[in-house]
Amino acid sequence: IRVRVLGMSNLAEHSSISALGRLQLWIAQLSAQDQGMASDAYEFLQSQHGYLVAAVFGAVAYSVLCALLPSNSRRNVSAPQPSKQQVASLHASRRQAQDKFKSLVDQHLATLSPDVKSSIEDLVGRTQELWKALADGKFTVCSVLAVYGKRCLVAHKDTNCVAEFLPESFERAKQLDSLPRSAQQRSLPLFGLPISVKECFGMEGKVSCIGVDSLIAAGVQKQTSSTVQACIDAGAVILCRANIPQTMMSFECSNPVYGETLHPNPSHRNRTPGGSSGGDAAVVALGGAALAVGTDIGGSVRIPSAFCGLYGLKPTPERCSMRGSVGPIYGQSGITKGPGPLSPDADGVCRMSGVIAGADIHSRDCNVPPVAFDEATYASNKKLRIGFYSFDGFVEPLPYVRSAVHEAAEKLRNLGHDVIEVEPPYTGIEMLSLYLSLISADSGTTVSSILSGGKIDKRIAPLLRLARIPPLFRRILIGLLRAIGQGRSATILSCTGIKSVAEYWRLQHSRDQMKLGWETWLKAQNLDCVLTPVNALVAPRLGYPAQLAPACTYTFVFNLIAWPAGVAPMGTVSKEQEAEAQRSFPACTPNDRISKLCKSACDGSQGLPLSVQIASLPYHDETVARVMRELQDIKS
Repeated sequence: IRVRVLGMSNLAEHSSISALGRLQLWIAQLSAQDQGMASDAYEFLQSQHGYLVAAVFGAVAYSVLCALLPSNSRRNVSAPQPSKQQVASLHASRRQAQDKFKSLVDQHLATLSPDVKSSIEDLVGRTQELWKALADGKFTVCSVLAVYGKRCLVAHKDTNCVAEFLPESFERAKQLDSLPRSAQQRSLPLFGLPISVKECFGMEGKVSCIGVDSLIAAGVQKQTSSTVQACIDAGAVILCRANIPQTMMSFECSNPVYGETLHPNPSHRNRTPGGSSGGDAAVVALGGAALAVGTDIGGSVRIPSAFCGLYGLKPTPERCSMRGSVGPIYGQSGITKGPGPLSPDADGVCRMSGVIAGADIHSRDCNVPPVAFDEATYASNKKLRIGFYSFDGFVEPLPYVRSAVHEAAEKLRNLGHDVIEVEPPYTGIEMLSLYLSLISADSGTTVSSILSGGKIDKRIAPLLRLARIPPLFRRILIGLLRAIGQGRSATILSCTGIKSVAEYWRLQHSRDQMKLGWETWLKAQNLDCVLTPVNALVAPRLGYPAQLAPACTYTFVFNLIAWPAGVAPMGTVSKEQEAEAQRSFPACTPNDRISKLCKSACDGSQGLPLSVQIASLPYHDETVARVMRELQDIKS
């Protein structure tokens, strides 16, 4: 460092000044952008390892490094930003839509008798019965929409879960009500059901900005996404578009455009509903929609479903279409993503899966094979062989999370299934390392480019700070982390950073080998599916998820290997379980920073939902949904 600093021409004249003085002088001459980057690194070190390490190591090593980097590697060109008029127009349109939606809800509710309203309320959370009542004409679609619409407005007031209300849904409801009782459309799988869709799904004439300023500037969508159109054609009534985290690369739900969504439990508003389909989860959990459609690239359907006590499914991605949806990383193929349903019951998952992951999707996207959802497999009572594990060897789940897996295993065993405890074929760190290496192969350049020049949400800022660390400093920091006993944090950091084309190809090959390894493992033990935690946590306090991505290895893996995976609720955290967690956790890694953060994030979780995850081989979605249904039947 001394040699390189002394060799800098702009410091040569100051040879009489001490080395530290020369360094300070050079720092003062940095451009504003470089000073910002130095500050980012300083803050990252400070948050991880204390002020002393940050001051000594960050100020010296990183600041000198900035001088050695080519200037073009440190600068982003700002993405096109929306005009003030565009932003004002978006928010004005949202307010007008909400006011009109509320007016229509009130008008229709005024025409309903208390008995009708009460009868519809009784069917909230019972998808099959609600659908049958609508198909048979027992209730009008408008009356059901009004009851759910009122609940949706209240849910939004309490949690800020809606990005946009859709008053045009009442025109849609009137069209469906005008159909004769004998009309074939009344047998459509989603006939009359009021649903929510994630804001990222394109809808003609609507803005899909995923909480990013530059995407507001892109204007309205010119066409409706394949998934949303499939729902409409199946008879659904879309009453709202739900909130998301900025860029959807988070398991919280906050952005500068629509704000932050809170947990639906009124006793735990300081918790997150999860992400990135957090708005949808809050809407459905509070009965503001019968069903919802989210997306999942790392747990974005499953984690919110688990945190909010819902059923959720990530279908086999090849059975679904993402055509017409907005995302932060176009062209990324290392990790598969796709749409998935969130529902208050397993029947809703089955009903929605038949639409968004069924044979008809092929007509909207020819890349999707025409494979129908097999309801016979879903309804089967054939004995299954099920493996389960409650710890993947990396981030230890909280005790009550592990207990939920063991309880589910025992209940399935009591149903007559052959249930055995297993060890996963790969460790959690192996799975996490490969996932992070693939998803961050451009070192966050693509995400940073769409965010550049606009507002960055405080919940994802730490992730961007991590992504911006240059390669040389990243290596130095990894060594420092290992030296102070934080080897797991060092391993995580080593996975991020830009990859060459050759490196990326090797990573994709490693992913394919992992797919083969999991398939071979499942078949060698003659398993039909595997039961695991959804996450190491229950719904954590706001602000913690940005530091706890490693807790998501349990969902990451099934995106990595492209297996269908679903979530089923298993009760709530009891007072006794909360006390036990405070006494005994963490047991496996008592001095690890990540485990301590998990404990702190979930302190006081009594009453929050517990869930389990079920996964199986590609195109075995129906088996996954069947186990979800059986766990529901045991619960009821």
